[in-house]
Amino acid sequence: MGQVRVQIVVVNPRTGARSEEVTALADTGATLTVVPGEIVRQLGIAAVRRVSLVLADGRRAQRDVGEAHVAVNEEPVPCRIVFGEPGDAALVGLTVLEQLGLAVDPVQRRLVPTDFLLYSGGRAQPAPVARYDGRSSSRIPRPFFRAIRASATRRRNSGWCSKR
Repeated sequence: MGQVRVQIVVVNPRTGARSEEVTALADTGATLTVVPGEIVRQLGIAAVRRVSLVLADGRRAQRDVGEAHVAVNEEPVPCRIVFGEPGDAALVGLTVLEQLGLAVDPVQRRLVPTDFLLYSGGRAQPAPVARYDGRSSSRIPRPFFRAIRASATRRRNSGWCSKR
């Protein structure tokens, strides 16, 4: 398994100014996309606010964030980006990946299309509540396990898992 790197283009939504392609790490552990601050300033993207972030090594850091469009595979999506500082890696965060309907395939080292999730059905139904009646050894209702098993079967049949 390895890292997945992708080419992205950052666009200022107000002026239409576009960056050159930037190689970024697809990081499902990062919420936001990180773009080198020099590129963001060249595009004229203004900082909206300063946020506190938790880095991968557990340290806290303060960074500016702004609004931009990020294009992966020539498909742009509006998002909030972090102004990277020297030493920060360029990252494509989970919010952009989810908006584009992409998932990381670490075995093949690429992004793959995935299903969008939509919870619907008219009226919102309350989630089933697990109750312990003292007779059962499990507090988790059986429908939960059936849903997990069905999900695993769909993934296996879709070719998502590698054949060994």
